[in-house]
Amino acid sequence: AIELYAEAFLDLANAPLATLDAFVNKHGPDFYGLPRHTRTRTLTRRAWRPPAFYPFAGPDGKLVPLRAQQDVLWALDDDHLRHQDG
Repeated sequence: AIELYAEAFLDLANAPLATLDAFVNKHGPDFYGLPRHTRTRTLTRRAWRPPAFYPFAGPDGKLVPLRAQQDVLWALDDDHLRHQDG
């Protein structure tokens, strides 16, 4: 889902990256009374396509992702998942 937020904030709204960061890491957790995130994730502007479905324990055994088999312009790079200091 964060990849689609990146499209909305950075590509469609031409908002600065700090706006997306604040929305995801500060305003959301603050609004819901949750702790702020302590990890960072790297988004890369790289097109990819979600699969037609993911296996799921539902009635038909499938979960169809939003934008299935359509280009998503940002990709989450979980290889760069790390903890922030402080």
